[in-house]
Amino acid sequence: GTSDDLIANVSGEVTLAKRWENSVLNLKATFRVSDNVFRSFSLLDAILAAAKQPDGSYAYSIGGSVGAPMPTPGK
Repeated sequence: GTSDDLIANVSGEVTLAKRWENSVLNLKATFRVSDNVFRSFSLLDAILAAAKQPDGSYAYSIGGSVGAPMPTPGK
């Protein structure tokens, strides 16, 4: 078999504006990163630590606009 370096799930809403970059985001994202990626980028776990979930995945709420997204660690 093969392994994926990143597995992600994104759900929520994008409220479209006349200009795409002004469209408003209301999204939830969860993802997992492979051990190979963590070995290659040793500081990644520390950078993502605030979003780490009990099951080892990472979760973010993403607000703001398409042109200026604002990720917030969350559930």
